[in-house]
Amino acid sequence: MAEPTTLRLVLAISIALKLKIDHLDIKTAFLNGEIPENERIFCSPPPGLRVEDGMGWLIKKGLYGAHKSGSIWAKTFRTWMHNNYPQYVEAGNERCVYVMQESEELAPINLYELRGLKIEKNEKIIIMIMNTDDMPITYSDNARDLVDSFERKLNNSFEATPRSQIEHYLGMHALYDQEKGILTLQARHHVYDFINHMGLEPDFDVGVSTPLDPHGDYSKADSPPEIDVKLRDKVWQAHAKLIHPAIWARPDLVHSVSVLGRFVHNESKKLWNAYSRIAKHLVKTRDLKLVYGTPGIELLDLEPYGHSDSNWGRCIDH
Repeated sequence: MAEPTTLRLVLAISIALKLKIDHLDIKTAFLNGEIPENERIFCSPPPGLRVEDGMGWLIKKGLYGAHKSGSIWAKTFRTWMHNNYPQYVEAGNERCVYVMQESEELAPINLYELRGLKIEKNEKIIIMIMNTDDMPITYSDNARDLVDSFERKLNNSFEATPRSQIEHYLGMHALYDQEKGILTLQARHHVYDFINHMGLEPDFDVGVSTPLDPHGDYSKADSPPEIDVKLRDKVWQAHAKLIHPAIWARPDLVHSVSVLGRFVHNESKKLWNAYSRIAKHLVKTRDLKLVYGTPGIELLDLEPYGHSDSNWGRCIDH
């Protein structure tokens, strides 16, 4: 899979260049991968299916959950791309991202030649990201025929869902207005799932403004001398539900998930209460979303800037 930061970068570039953003999904992707003969294994059949004594099933395909299935499928698709579309360039270390850009004369453009974030008149550009079996495709209007042809050829080898404008991706809801150049990403499903998991009602309970108590400290000293296994299991379930939205669409959760993640091996009631506070924060901010957009391509020449408000003095353990 590509890094989440890579996806966000590609989305930002695509919106700045006013590209179309579509999506398709490879059906049962792993089953397209052939396990090398020297790595195939035998297994017992599922309950209800019988074989002769001493016989078993030989696994030849990359079944979901089988060893190296993801790697085998990635190699299968990469080989297919190299054989059928050598003009697509892998984006540096991100081997799941493929880029094709050509001039009006149909000549390929050197993507490693720095010239700013722009496309010349009549240039064509296509960017594809293969995340396991989910593929966002962004492209210029004049490259639609190339994308249509790619989709047909893809379906000749692997069955895929029909391509459509991106709406759902990796558990997130996406809404794209190409005319205005604005795209929003929202992890609403995951947010509501966590709120309900913590026993709160999104539409009725009172929320709070910050994920963690700004006046509280969290330390190893809070952990009890003996592990409470039941509490630890509850924490693991709650923490797992927060990781996806924090990484993809709710950066306001990143700090709290990072802090609480230091103690998941031995939680205390104090730290468990912090997860309840996060749920209350999500009640108040349940409809927040990431918004991508740019008022004008000319502003992209500005120097990037950022800010930080980290207070290392508040870390009691270090």
